[in-house]
Amino acid sequence: MKKELAATKRYLHSIVEDKEASNEELQAANEEILSSNEELQSTNEELQTAKEELESTNEELHTVNEELHNRNFELTEANTDLVNLLSSVDIAMVMLGRDLRIRRVTPGGGQRFGFLLTDVGRRSPNIGQILTCPTGGK
Repeated sequence: MKKELAATKRYLHSIVEDKEASNEELQAANEEILSSNEELQSTNEELQTAKEELESTNEELHTVNEELHNRNFELTEANTDLVNLLSSVDIAMVMLGRDLRIRRVTPGGGQRFGFLLTDVGRRSPNIGQILTCPTGGK
């Protein structure tokens, strides 16, 4: 009977040791999970901050886009008004860009200087004459 008690005691002792080892493994795994959870929470906070910054930037871009759209509409209207005005005046006028390309020609300018609507955007070989001639060319 003493042998059976000693065997049972050893058996129970080995079970207790196995349980303690399992408990230590579970505690280590729990600590890893807690550490991973903290990292995930930190990453989530960073993502939330980045999301808020993106939303703010998106709102700013939306506002800028609206402003640019309004300015573009105003410029289109002004351009249309200018085209209408220049097409209805009898003044001989040729508008040049900084690169000396023809930007606009009034009907009178086309007749007086010999330009066609197809000359807009081109450099003309007789621009030098027009620019230096006090009467405007012809």
